[in-house]
Amino acid sequence: MKLDNGSAVPDCIRTYFFIVPTLGYFRVEADGKKFHHFDAGCRAAMSDLSEAMRKKTGLSTKLDAQLIREEHENDVPWCEHCRLDEMISVSGTTVSVKPPTLRVTCRVVERSIADAEVLLKTTGPPSAVDRVHTALHGYPKTVCADAQISVGKDPGITELFSLIRQYHPRLQSLGEHQETVLKVLRALCKVVDALNPARDRGSMAHPNEALLDAPEARLFINAARSLLHYLDEKLSG
Repeated sequence: MKLDNGSAVPDCIRTYFFIVPTLGYFRVEADGKKFHHFDAGCRAAMSDLSEAMRKKTGLSTKLDAQLIREEHENDVPWCEHCRLDEMISVSGTTVSVKPPTLRVTCRVVERSIADAEVLLKTTGPPSAVDRVHTALHGYPKTVCADAQISVGKDPGITELFSLIRQYHPRLQSLGEHQETVLKVLRALCKVVDALNPARDRGSMAHPNEALLDAPEARLFINAARSLLHYLDEKLSG
């Protein structure tokens, strides 16, 4: 930005704000660009929006996903993140807590998260519990390795989360409400401990006859995702 005399405004920062519909969709009008939800959790969507603003590229926006599917004969060029959201939306299988986009991660964790999304669509929440459990097991192992926290041979989920809580430097200070946060973390650790028998005896991890019902499976999935969201933000911030 410049002043009337042509000189640049010192220390000027330009900020863009978008007012968008909650259930809206868009695509940058350029070759090879994908459709996105207006979703701040989709890095590709945020990157495309930022690029469109810098290059002053047009956006094609839609309010109805069904119209997009009809225009593309059900072969919509979604980005991978938004494709999974759309698959779940079409199937009618919803989980309240979205899958985390982890900054501390590994290939097994990423694959488990992606597989869980597909299973939610195709066979329902009970089938996805095992994959979410795998992500919840792989994530703290990766965190411990990254932070050089020593672990025993073949450590379990509860042991790993306990080690992270005790020794990870970013969890030594929990702010002004440390005691309250500690109570919540301890409660979540009990949830993590309960996930083990739920996965072993109530999911498709083994040939169990009595599977978790869909609402209970969603409860476990939501709890696991909430914990992953919190820890990844806390440990990567």
